[in-house]
Amino acid sequence: MLPVLLMLAAGIHDGDASGRLVFLREVEVESRLVTLGDIVDLSPVPSDLAARVRGTEILRLPADRHRLSVPVGRLSERTRAIAPALSAFLPSAPDGLVTISLRSARPMPARSPRQTPCAVVLAPIAAGEAPRAETLSSPAPCDAAAPPVAFGYDRQAGVVRARRALLVGDAVAAPPAEALAGVRKGDRLTLRAGVGPVVVERDVEAVQPARPGEPVFVRGSGGAVFTAPAPKGAQ
Repeated sequence: MLPVLLMLAAGIHDGDASGRLVFLREVEVESRLVTLGDIVDLSPVPSDLAARVRGTEILRLPADRHRLSVPVGRLSERTRAIAPALSAFLPSAPDGLVTISLRSARPMPARSPRQTPCAVVLAPIAAGEAPRAETLSSPAPCDAAAPPVAFGYDRQAGVVRARRALLVGDAVAAPPAEALAGVRKGDRLTLRAGVGPVVVERDVEAVQPARPGEPVFVRGSGGAVFTAPAPKGAQ
């Protein structure tokens, strides 16, 4: 049974009075991969078209930059190239800048060593893997005064990752529950898009971990990477 990503198309909104797309001037993103839905108000576009293009990648933030300003004219031309169906909705005389900031300063909740509970590994965890809650036992008081710290915090993804390979039965310092993954890289998911009475399903693969209730970047069968809503259940 694959988790299902529900993408319910919204109705058409009034949006900009001119019927043109509006590029947002200040945006914060969770990943260096920036999509059309991150930087453009798609409300003037028919809902089925908006649902198709929302997760389309328009740019990536450079590895050495956490903030980037891009001319609206350049983004408009890029939009025309990657989503030709939006051409009729693009502004006729784009100007100004879109400033994109990476939301990467989410701190890992701190704990005093005396307050750090332990957890037992219930399933093998590879080095660099983001564990789910079911791969660790419920936190409990530690026998050791200083339990081994086996996880490091990935600020970009907002989850913890194993610093080394962990085996079943290993006792480690329990990571904060809110930093465990809801979806892991490589998980197979089902994306369900609904437009009126029509429901379309497609199989996708998570390309990076995501916390429970957060959107996830996925790859479709054709290789395209886009943002999908958080999984809502199992199928």
